[in-house]
Amino acid sequence: MAAFDEAGPALSGVIADVAPDLLIYDVLLPWAQPVARSHGVPAVVFLTVSMAAASLCVHLAKRRGEAHPYGTSYVPGLRSAAEQNARVQPQGKPSGASSVGRCMQSIEGSSDIVLLKSIKELEGKHMEYMESLTGKKVVLVGMPVRDDLDPQQDAKELMDWLDMKERSSTVFISFGSECFLNEEEREEMAYSLELSEVNFIWVIRFPEGEEIKLEDALPGGFLERVGNRGVVVEKWAPQARILAHSSIGGFLSHCGWGSLTEGMRFGVPIIAMPMQNDQPLNAAVVKESGVGVEVGGIDVGRMDRNEIAKAVRHVLVDQNGERVRKKAREMGEIIRNRGDAEIDELVVELNKICWSLKH
Repeated sequence: MAAFDEAGPALSGVIADVAPDLLIYDVLLPWAQPVARSHGVPAVVFLTVSMAAASLCVHLAKRRGEAHPYGTSYVPGLRSAAEQNARVQPQGKPSGASSVGRCMQSIEGSSDIVLLKSIKELEGKHMEYMESLTGKKVVLVGMPVRDDLDPQQDAKELMDWLDMKERSSTVFISFGSECFLNEEEREEMAYSLELSEVNFIWVIRFPEGEEIKLEDALPGGFLERVGNRGVVVEKWAPQARILAHSSIGGFLSHCGWGSLTEGMRFGVPIIAMPMQNDQPLNAAVVKESGVGVEVGGIDVGRMDRNEIAKAVRHVLVDQNGERVRKKAREMGEIIRNRGDAEIDELVVELNKICWSLKH
């Protein structure tokens, strides 16, 4: 964050050279908008968090002390998230304003509109609340999914393994690129996968600088006991391709918004295990929309093998989990059937801003 805050002169030079019609900037970079304005260029903020997280941020800035309109589902999540920030690696304190302060500066500086990755069917009430607080139109960009198959990474063996599994029989486990399980947590996760008796792909990452062999990071004999029922992958896996595969029946996720949007787009039920930052709020969206379940509640990051195994079996196997599976499928169909509708609206709104500046 400190490095970003020192990048204003460099951005100014880029804008001077490129002479763009518009700048789109991240919500944590509130200084980008005044830099663009100094060159006569309009700037629009793009929030890559959920609408629930964004609207709650604005609520805390503008109506701190007042009751949140949607009750306790979201507010405790923010408290739990704040208590878990130590999980971010590498550790460091953002310079300048707080995250809430940065968010508000970025939103208030945005030209007429605010861009956000979501859909009305999932977070419509939060969209309306945010518009009422900010006076700016929220323009949704839908839930686009990037092609994450790196041609330098050979995933053929992994995809071939998935091809051999029955439909919706496999759970995919990944905690993103900034959350790392400690030894105790890895042990609980491993034993939960044994107890669940379902197929799994588990992506494990270690903090930079920690040299840990994969076999040493897991309980003794774990890989031998699960045999061909499970695959443990270190560092990288083609997440979007895995989630799109017909053999995947559940996604155990840390609830980063990017990961959740991928899971929901492909109609995969979510097993939410939030770890930090906005993730508890995203988990609340998952629960409220019915597309998944949460394990651990607001006790963020707590892992219990029996609870995890129970949640996995509920989503993938148990008859009483059919409601979650059905809701996830329906949400996936809604997202995919929308096509480029949001992007078309986005183009219209951005053209309005550029046109009004020139006339």
